[in-house]
Amino acid sequence: MIQARRVTRRFGRFTAVDDASFEVPAGRVAGFLGPNGAGKTTTLKMLAGLLRPTGGELSVAGHDPSRERETVLASAGVLIETPGFFEHATALENLLWLGSLGRTATTRLLEPAAKECLEALGMTRHATRPVAGFSTGMRMRLALATALVNKPSVLLLDEPTAGLDPLGRRAVRELILGANRANGCTVFISSHLLEEVELLCDWLVVIEAGRILAQGPMSELLPTTGQSHFSARVEPVEQAAALLLARADAGDVERQGPTVTFRARREDVPAIVAHMVGQGARLHELRDLGRSLEEFYFNLTRRQKPPAAA
Repeated sequence: MIQARRVTRRFGRFTAVDDASFEVPAGRVAGFLGPNGAGKTTTLKMLAGLLRPTGGELSVAGHDPSRERETVLASAGVLIETPGFFEHATALENLLWLGSLGRTATTRLLEPAAKECLEALGMTRHATRPVAGFSTGMRMRLALATALVNKPSVLLLDEPTAGLDPLGRRAVRELILGANRANGCTVFISSHLLEEVELLCDWLVVIEAGRILAQGPMSELLPTTGQSHFSARVEPVEQAAALLLARADAGDVERQGPTVTFRARREDVPAIVAHMVGQGARLHELRDLGRSLEEFYFNLTRRQKPPAAA
């Protein structure tokens, strides 16, 4: 659905994207990770046809955005950087006008979907207010509604939860996942919030200094087997720690307040937990602390750094 083949983008002597190749299969929700200046926004702009690559090939839903920008934008919802609005028009008017640009849908036909998007994002009571008085968070919600209102087959989103409070971020997540489940929408979303990516995405592309470091299904990049660290909130914690210390399949046992942490193979954890509960311990929470997206991302990017000079 989304493909990049040896794509390069230069600005003068600066190379923003460097021989990058990746793909996002149809129907996937893909996270696009990388530090500031890694090339994420430049890549998204090229996919949307807003920038031409210096070299290489791009494809969105079978179309080259450099040569078929209008076709790509007609089937894609795009949110890149801070959007512009008609400041003295209402939220609903902006959504209808911007949503109908370059499309066959008239504002009248678009109105039910527009109101539905505003409601899903908690914006119904602001629908008839001029955008000039909107906060940053409200503008981001309206921008996302603009990207979603035509029920696109592809979503290209650059930091869509920036400036939103926790409730706003949850609403955005639910709307994106709803579009993916209902319409099979393919989503490519850049974010600095690793927790958001972990909640939303089933595919991952990691970029740094314009080069792709990793890509593929989250389930393969973050395997659910192998050894990891775990945290158990359990009572009585002293008894749980003693039980874990006595087991050969649990190591690095440490008590931290009301929790006990330990290292074990994931496949051994059910037996470990069953043993603690069978001995009278009351388990309230068990968390897998290892091989999280955060750990994967930082380990991957750390390996790319050159060693410090002696």
